[in-house]
Amino acid sequence: MEQEWREASGLGKLHVKALFHQFVYELLQQLYGQDIEPLKPDLVSQAVAYMREHFSRPMTLESIAEELQCCTGHLSRLFKSKMHTSPIHYLGQVRADRAAELLMQTDATFIHARKSQNNGHDDYVVFIIDAGSLLGFDEYKWKLANEG
Repeated sequence: MEQEWREASGLGKLHVKALFHQFVYELLQQLYGQDIEPLKPDLVSQAVAYMREHFSRPMTLESIAEELQCCTGHLSRLFKSKMHTSPIHYLGQVRADRAAELLMQTDATFIHARKSQNNGHDDYVVFIIDAGSLLGFDEYKWKLANEG
């Protein structure tokens, strides 16, 4: 099918589309015939995975929803219902946790942690406030309290 698609002109591509639709129809008919229901993707799990994988990028609720092809209100309601926090607060926690890892594993300061992970915060002061408030300490006290 792929080779025919690459080599096809207008009418040939129509034929490939028809074959593909026939294939999908046969597949779904077999699934339903065996009482197998296709799984719907879990939007919250997808959002969590996306945030964990791309936490270093600047991100908004709108950009996450756009990536997952859903509306912001729906994503926010589902996320709060399942995770008991907002998507953006969760993202902040992921970023703070990553900063904490860097602080514990290295001699990095908050400045170095921010720069080395490019955590989506353009403003150092905002990063310190977010990370400090999420971790519950200022940098010096946090490192002292968490050293082995």
